[in-house]
Order: sequence, then C-alpha cells, then structure tokens
Amino acid sequence: MLAMDETKDQQFEAAVAEVEEVEVTPVCTAGQRAQEQHRAAAELEAREMTASIEVERKKAMIEQVQALKTRAEIESRVIKAMAEMESREMKATIEAERKAMIEQVQALKTRAEIESRVIKARAEMEAREMMASIEAERQEMLEQEAN
Repeated sequence: MLAMDETKDQQFEAAVAEVEEVEVTPVCTAGQRAQEQHRAAAELEAREMTASIEVERKKAMIEQVQALKTRAEIESRVIKAMAEMESREMKATIEAERKAMIEQVQALKTRAEIESRVIKARAEMEAREMMASIEAERQEMLEQEAN
C-alpha cells in the first residue's frame, strides 16, 4: 500500500508539474473587454478628429495661398493697367506738345511769310517811289535842257 501511495504521490507531483508548465492566459471579463473596446474606439475617434483637423488646416492653408495668388494676379493686372494708362497719357501729352509745336512753327512760318510780303511790298513801293523820283528828275532835266 505504501508503494501505491508513493505512486499516487508521484503521479500527483507529475500532474502539478505539468500544470505549472502550462502558461495561464488571463481571462478577460466582459466589463474589461467593453472598457478595452471603449478605449480603442476613443483612440480611433481622437485620431480621426486629429486627421480631420489637419485636413481642415491644410485646406485653409491652400485657400490662403490661393487668395494670395489671386491678390497678386489682381495687383499685377492693376499695375499693368496703370502703366498702360500712364503710357497712353504720356503719348497723348507728347502728341499734344508735338501738335502745339507744329502750330507754333506754322504760326511763325505764317508770320514770316506776312513779314516777307510786307517787306517785299515796302521794297516795291520804295522802288516805285524811287523810280518815280528818278523819272521826275529826268523829266525836269529834259525840261531844263529844252529851255
């Protein structure tokens, strides 16, 4: 019987050793699983919100860049239009000055022509007067010779 007890003791010890070698995984309760799922869902929601905020921030940055680009294009067009307007104004001013100079030259030319005609007329009148005076003197001489 002692041999039997020793065999049972050995069998028991072997069974205990076998049980000790087996890894025991902790068993999760339903509450723990629910907490873990809730925590995982909260983390996922937080990541989604972070991603959504990042997307919105990037969209806002893109809109700002687009607005700056549009503003730059508008300012460029305004500057170009102003330069063209100034150019047209300068051309108009130059054209007006050119026309004024032409008119002045024309007026001077007309005045010179008038003065030239006046001088010519005076010279012709003086020449006629001289010719008349010479003719009168010649007539007088002829009359004196005839007398």
